[in-house]
Amino acid sequence: MKLAKFFAILVFITFSYSCNNSENASATDKDSTPVTQTENLTNATPDFSGQYKLPAESGDLALIITKVGNDFRYNLKGEGGKLDVEGALIVSPEAESFRLTFDGPTGGENKPKDVEALFQNNTIVIQNSGNADQGSWVLFPFCSAKYLEFTKI
Repeated sequence: MKLAKFFAILVFITFSYSCNNSENASATDKDSTPVTQTENLTNATPDFSGQYKLPAESGDLALIITKVGNDFRYNLKGEGGKLDVEGALIVSPEAESFRLTFDGPTGGENKPKDVEALFQNNTIVIQNSGNADQGSWVLFPFCSAKYLEFTKI
C-alpha cells in the first residue's frame, strides 16, 4: 500500500512539474525554481551523496552521488560497463520529498534528455518506462522494472 501511494505521488509530481514548466510561469515564483546549491535548501535537506543500488531483479544499474562544493554530481553505471555517464544533479524540494533531475544521462528517440526522480526515505525512484503522445518510451532498456528503486548502501 505504501509503495502504491509513493508511485501515485511520483506520477503527480511529474505531472505537476510538466504543467508548471511553461514559458508563462511567473519569474518571481521561487517554489518552481530548481535549487542546485545546498545552502539554499532547508535545514532538513538530506545528504544525497553516497552509493545507490537497484535490487538484482530490476537490472544492472548503479548510481553514485557526490557533493562538490555546494552542488551534487552523479555517476551512473550499468549494462556490464557499457553505460558510464556523469553530470549535474539538480535538487528541488517538494512537500515531503525532493525531486532530483539528472542532467542528460539519456536521450534519443522518445526519450527525455534529463531524467526526473523522487527522493524519499533514502530511496531514489525513477520511472523507467511509460507512454506519451509520441509513443512508448524506456529510459534504460536493460532494466526490466517500470520503476527503478535505488536504495542507499
